[in-house]
Amino acid sequence: MNCPISAESDEKEEIHPLGQGSAKMKPFKRIFIFIFIMVMLVLETDIMMAQGPYSILTGKVLAIREKRWLDVENEVDKTILNFRIGRKTVYIPHRYPNPQERVKVEYLIQKGTPVAYVVTLLEGSKVR
Repeated sequence: MNCPISAESDEKEEIHPLGQGSAKMKPFKRIFIFIFIMVMLVLETDIMMAQGPYSILTGKVLAIREKRWLDVENEVDKTILNFRIGRKTVYIPHRYPNPQERVKVEYLIQKGTPVAYVVTLLEGSKVR
């Protein structure tokens, strides 16, 4: 059972931790990662370009529901829009508007929902 060690067995093959063929896969992985990053960047740019400038609506606040939705009645055609609000919504001055106050809302449409980014309380909007 004792086998003499031959000269051929002294030459050790380099064992790669990921298994055989990983040296061939290295360029493929680099190309795949590069393409993946580029696709993600293109998608992000399309989303940002699609948003464009803010739309603006001036109206009267009807209610704030659950600190997530702002209901505003448009001054022009008296339609009611429900805006999504959140922690990124900026209020000028820094407070929630009261019902019946006049506001100017700057918003974008995201996934079919109007999302308010800036809510400005207008002059002469005190509740009587």
